[in-house]
Amino acid sequence: MAPLSRTEPGFPSGNQKQEAQELAEQALGSRKKADALELAGRALELDGECTDAQVVFAREEASSPKEMASRLRIIVDRAEAKLGVTVLREHRGQLWAMPEARPYLRARMALAAANEKSGKPALAILHLKELLAIDTQDHQGARYRLVCCLLAVNDLKALAALLKRWEGEASAFMAWAAVLERIRSKTEIGAEKALARARRINPYFEEYLTGRRKLPKQIPDISAPGSPEEAASALRLFGETWGNDREGMYWLFRHD
Repeated sequence: MAPLSRTEPGFPSGNQKQEAQELAEQALGSRKKADALELAGRALELDGECTDAQVVFAREEASSPKEMASRLRIIVDRAEAKLGVTVLREHRGQLWAMPEARPYLRARMALAAANEKSGKPALAILHLKELLAIDTQDHQGARYRLVCCLLAVNDLKALAALLKRWEGEASAFMAWAAVLERIRSKTEIGAEKALARARRINPYFEEYLTGRRKLPKQIPDISAPGSPEEAASALRLFGETWGNDREGMYWLFRHD
């Protein structure tokens, strides 16, 4: 990790921090590794404690999800300490409203994803639940990752509670998650009702999942509700969970 600014000893100025943050956010959105590292490196030269820039280096340099999780754990702890206990307590539930807290939230989300990818969904669940507690509007979509992790550990009670909390969300992901939860819960009538609703909300998810429709080569970051693009985006996140569930897939084919 780069040291503090080479141009000025001690703590960086406010302008340096702002410039570093802007560079780090560009790095986070960069699709090319070299560009991301170059931008993040410049950010760390201006502010050696720039959390988003540190995350970029962890993301791009780690040789495995396990190593990435280890590095991100340190970054999250430092970002949390920098915010302070008072800020975290007083702004609990609405932390995203504080721009200076967003790098911490992003780092913690990245840590949860790294834990999940390294085969530790239980650890990911702890972080995802806390993210939903400190950012109740869930600006990062922690609920979607949490659905996958709860299915991975087969915690159907917690999954049912999560789905109920977000039952007003008519998205392809949540609708088809409810189907799988009902199937695993051995609730035939409930599963059939959930299937009918999911097909109304977005039938394309099922077509992609069962191979009746080919996935598009490129999936946009934002898509219209009920569209093939929304279904493809949901499948990118959720397809492995669904596809590896033999009972769920068998049940779905029987209800074709």
